[in-house]
Amino acid sequence: MRWLVFLLVACGGGTAPEPPSTAGEGMPALDPGATNLVRGEVVALAPAGPYTYVRLDGAEPETWVVVLGTPALRVGDTAAFRVYGERLGFRSARLARDFDRLLFGRTIREENT
Repeated sequence: MRWLVFLLVACGGGTAPEPPSTAGEGMPALDPGATNLVRGEVVALAPAGPYTYVRLDGAEPETWVVVLGTPALRVGDTAAFRVYGERLGFRSARLARDFDRLLFGRTIREENT
């Protein structure tokens, strides 16, 4: 069947099927014009399997960033993160907790105090 679809598309006899719509699902992209950086003082760390949830103070109220791995951070450190996406109303099954807003990113700078 795949070959038939490929041949039809390659020969101009049809169009490739559209992928299913995921509007409102998944991780929305951030504004491409934004710097997509967030920085603040670490006020809480919550390890959860392969991820670490980091709560920042000084960026916005209740700013949480989730990163893969275990960053070398402690409460009181200042850290900066490159943010790749965000979810509103995110539920963490591992933490049994809801987040109003959760940023997904990676640590780009750690300033231990």
